[in-house]
Amino acid sequence: MYDFMPVADGVHIIPIPVDGGSSSINIYVLGSRESAILVDAGLDPMAVEVIATLEQNGLKPGHLRAIIITHAHQDHYGAAGAIAAWSGAEIWAHPSAVSQMEDAWDHYVAWTLVSPGASSKDWETFRAQQGRPLRIA
Repeated sequence: MYDFMPVADGVHIIPIPVDGGSSSINIYVLGSRESAILVDAGLDPMAVEVIATLEQNGLKPGHLRAIIITHAHQDHYGAAGAIAAWSGAEIWAHPSAVSQMEDAWDHYVAWTLVSPGASSKDWETFRAQQGRPLRIA
């Protein structure tokens, strides 16, 4: 289980040590234990311990209202799906981050990104692998 530390009224941090403790992945919990929002989620393998930390500190399924993803790096969104499944929370992210998280090529393809050398056939292949349209505003 991870630490759950107060930062200010209604703000807690879950610092997850990485790189032998020289750095951390930080998850923030905003609000009360009965109505909270999570800011970022950690890496996918961290999901079980993040959920255990939330439960140990009084958050129950249904009390987490949303998971906000600040940007599309795996250490920010990796565990979001598992946490959302546990809690019933929605996952909120900028359209550019969503397209990066859903990218079937595991390469950042966003509406703001130009992919040098990509042909129309590359994009057709991408769309076919994606399986559904990207949610881009």
